[in-house]
Amino acid sequence: MSAIRRIPLRPVGVVAIAAAVAFASFTLLRDEGTEDAPSVTINATESGLDGAGDPQRGGKIVYGLEAEVGEKGYCLPESELAISGMQVARAIYDTLTVPDADGGYAPYLAKAIEHDDSYRRWTISLRPDITFHDGSVLDARVVKNNLDAYRGA
Repeated sequence: MSAIRRIPLRPVGVVAIAAAVAFASFTLLRDEGTEDAPSVTINATESGLDGAGDPQRGGKIVYGLEAEVGEKGYCLPESELAISGMQVARAIYDTLTVPDADGGYAPYLAKAIEHDDSYRRWTISLRPDITFHDGSVLDARVVKNNLDAYRGA
């Protein structure tokens, strides 16, 4: 007795429809060079909001984050941030260094940062006259305490 082998039509139909859609898309999107691409000009504009006025002390900043990282034990809980938290913190706090155009870091609050050959001893020179919002001075003790706290030391 001979067996008749049937080819299922559903997969063949799906492939045919996908090929037709792809062909139609390529046909519609191809550039025949008959027209120039439209020119788009983007101009700066005002936000439409009233002027903010003069800065005033006090008030509250409220922000939302997409996730909580939790306590991992390797640094201060306040420093364990997801990327959005890092962006918020970066907008609020100044750092010792900032990323530069070459993919490295450049001093920001620091005037210079140097290390020994073993990378175990670091010397951080601070810019003069940097103060916190309450008027206290950024000095070596503050930087050391923050680095130690961040390391969990």
